[in-house]
Amino acid sequence: MFNVPERYRLKVPKGQYLYSDATFGNNGVFSVPVNLAIGSKYGQGILRIQCSDGGGWDHVSVSLLRRVPRREEMCLIKKLFWSDSSCVVQCHSKNDEYQHNHEFCLHLWRCQTSEFPQHESILLGVKV
Repeated sequence: MFNVPERYRLKVPKGQYLYSDATFGNNGVFSVPVNLAIGSKYGQGILRIQCSDGGGWDHVSVSLLRRVPRREEMCLIKKLFWSDSSCVVQCHSKNDEYQHNHEFCLHLWRCQTSEFPQHESILLGVKV
């Protein structure tokens, strides 16, 4: 289930670029402090999030100004925007379809119409 964390939604004056409020549902721009995400281990910063739920997909893009988001940060965003039972993927498109608009941006996707096929958990590592 896809559900945006309203407390992090950017609410700028109406008519401004990327303005949104709760009436926009799961579409909008959000700002999550890095220190909230994983403590001060990686320093301060803001995770900038753009999300949408059109075209049969839940989509979240995650970026920082000076570096690519780390795994721990992407895990936090997955937890904030989706339920624990949701399978969310980071996709690497075909080279001829790849679009690169931001050097430090990663994307998370969930198909709304079918479950993503999953591999056996042992392929990720041994459970302890």
